[in-house]
Amino acid sequence: MKLILFTVISCLVLQNLIIAQVSGVSASKLSAINTETVPVNTFEFEPSFLLGFSSKYWNGEGSLIHSFHGKDSLETTSQLNFRFTYGVLSGFEAGFSIPGDASSFSLGLKYNFLNRGKNSFAFLAGFNTPLGNKIYTISNKTNSVNEFDNSIAAGIIYSKEFTQNMSFDLNLEYQFHLNSGINNPDFFIYSDLGYYVNKIQLILGLYYSSYSDRVNKNKFTINIGTTIERNDNFILVLNFPIDIYGKNAKQIFGFGFAFTYPVK
Repeated sequence: MKLILFTVISCLVLQNLIIAQVSGVSASKLSAINTETVPVNTFEFEPSFLLGFSSKYWNGEGSLIHSFHGKDSLETTSQLNFRFTYGVLSGFEAGFSIPGDASSFSLGLKYNFLNRGKNSFAFLAGFNTPLGNKIYTISNKTNSVNEFDNSIAAGIIYSKEFTQNMSFDLNLEYQFHLNSGINNPDFFIYSDLGYYVNKIQLILGLYYSSYSDRVNKNKFTINIGTTIERNDNFILVLNFPIDIYGKNAKQIFGFGFAFTYPVK
């Protein structure tokens, strides 16, 4: 079977756990998850590095303004992640991801339940929780920096194979927060379009996210990247996301890199 299994890499991962979504499952492009699952009894390990830059943010009216009084200032964010995914049954996989500092844990499941010609559908669900590197009070579930927050997420995946070289993935996801003052669920729409040229996949992604902490936030993102599959033993993934519009949200320019190892 052609190896097209990768991690989810997105500039959204560079932000707070509040928009962690479903993590720990495989994908074939950049940020939109596909319906294909890891083969039975196959294990995937993938380290990934994420880097983001921000100097502006969108206010509540959608106007882009500088984040700092000094216009020469720049905020940088970096994160190292590790993904572990296992093919449990045919069409069903389970996995988890954890950052390099072990400050959180994300469990993900994906089940491919329908394949009709060039169209396929899958269900995904996940659980996210902070682990450490914070001081919080168990009785009121709060800490000195952010409210202690567990979340569950679920969604539907649609994938279409236009030709042997071109395919499309679409995700619709909801995320609900537990032990939190956030009452409104987060909502995400992710789409990736990929085209293969000599085992190199060129990818364009369009994403929308709506989420809340103290205020409601939303953001549109464009992601341009590639997957390089010239070696059967590993895959390289590169992407360059940029936020193009939002409200009450930072504008982030990012870079993502991943290295995938399948083990049978």
